Amino acid sequence: MKKIRIQLANPQWIRQPQCEPQCEHYLRGAVFIDGVMHRAPNDIASSLPQPGADGDAWGGAIARLNGFFAVVWQSRLQVVAAVDRIRSIPLFYGQNSEAILISDDAEWIRQGVGDDAMDAIAHEEFQLAGYVTGKDTLYPNVKQLQPGELLIVDKTAATPAVVTYRYYRFLHTEQNAGDEKVLRQALEHSAMASVRRLIDYADGRQITVPLSGGYDSRLIATLLCQLGYKNIVAFTYGFKGNKESAYSRQVAQALGLAWHFVEYSDKQWRSAWDTDQRRQYQKWASGWTSLPHIQDWVAVRALRNNRTVEKDCIFVPGHSGDFVAGSHIPDEAFQDSPVSIDTLVEKI
Repeated sequence: MKKIRIQLANPQWIRQPQCEPQCEHYLRGAVFIDGVMHRAPNDIASSLPQPGADGDAWGGAIARLNGFFAVVWQSRLQVVAAVDRIRSIPLFYGQNSEAILISDDAEWIRQGVGDDAMDAIAHEEFQLAGYVTGKDTLYPNVKQLQPGELLIVDKTAATPAVVTYRYYRFLHTEQNAGDEKVLRQALEHSAMASVRRLIDYADGRQITVPLSGGYDSRLIATLLCQLGYKNIVAFTYGFKGNKESAYSRQVAQALGLAWHFVEYSDKQWRSAWDTDQRRQYQKWASGWTSLPHIQDWVAVRALRNNRTVEKDCIFVPGHSGDFVAGSHIPDEAFQDSPVSIDTLVEKI
């Protein structure tokens, strides 16, 4: 019978062993149930099924949890692992001839399954899009839990195997009808509720907002101020004189926020790029499935080095709610009439 090996490398995982043998529960992040925040596995145990429950039972229970989190639930009957609806804390899995592997470290999975060569199709997809879609990664036997997905391993089976279930999917639909005033009120209610949860989670710690000229980060900063949170730092970055930074400074001044600008230069990028720190960050952040977000990294590195941001601060970026809603897609893509080649090339 295959063993099940669980390797959770990040120190922010909270582990609580249970009274019966071979039972241990892990939680990372914050779970909100009926508006109340929970950080420890035992606090959410009553909201989850009993050991041995099927995928529908587990999916229904996890779908009722709010917040950002990943959980790993191990009993003598089964192992269950799940990520939240946006996969804010990734989990990976794979198997070799002896064991099923579950981890928050894709590189540990890669080494465990013995993958040395990238999958050719995944490699092409990565070069085209900057990420690999679905459950796949760049390596054929390293898999990832998708947003709104969980896995179950039945430990009582003669040959234990990983079975996955999607408990949530974001399916975009156009709002064809509805009172705009009512829709705006619903949007405001949702936005305020999410920022209140953020404030509960921060609990007085410094909240650091990468403030651009866009609406997303501006909304976060504005609502934090509106709800009376005090410990906020805003920053932006880029080459001297860029318009985004000018807008960012104007917004920060209007809200009365401490604001910092990290000036980028070719010299600064070269010195930061040629470091082990950058190489380690890239390997960790990619998860062998997507391009790591390097654009902010140099600024964050500078802010940490000069102690502008506190060690336990919480970064709250505004990207990219507009992306999943499709606002990056040109209007011409929705036209019924033919589009000229010149227009197509221009929009791409």
